[in-house]
Amino acid sequence: MTAPPQMPTQPTEALTRAVSTFLAAWTTRDPAQRLNQLSTTCTEDVLYRDPAVRTEGIDALADHISTFTAQFAGHRIVLTSDVDTHHDVARFGWTAYHPTGQPALTGTNTVELTDTGLLHRVTAFFGPLPPRTYTFNSTMGPAGHEDRP
Repeated sequence: MTAPPQMPTQPTEALTRAVSTFLAAWTTRDPAQRLNQLSTTCTEDVLYRDPAVRTEGIDALADHISTFTAQFAGHRIVLTSDVDTHHDVARFGWTAYHPTGQPALTGTNTVELTDTGLLHRVTAFFGPLPPRTYTFNSTMGPAGHEDRP
């Protein structure tokens, strides 16, 4: 068994730039420029998943993004958090803004990174985290786990 690559616990400027470039690809209208943005930030066999789609490879991801940009013309996507990292994983928040400036969609992405900092697996979640929906039974939480001090 090999140890995971040693990644910094704080994001580097290069990683934050890579994430910003990845997000910019989602609103780039020029397919050649988009492919270049993805090629500089992702592995050739990048796996992308969100609630609606799963793609494998830069070309498939670029095709998916082309569909997105056609449906959401004029939107811009902005990094709304710092990039949080540990080991070979990072996460960050983003917001897609309508051309009027109003937020249209928010989300959180998690990414697995190569030892050179390229995005290898990207998983997107849309919207805020759902609230807890279970009820407490006495002092026990779900499945009998203590959930209170």
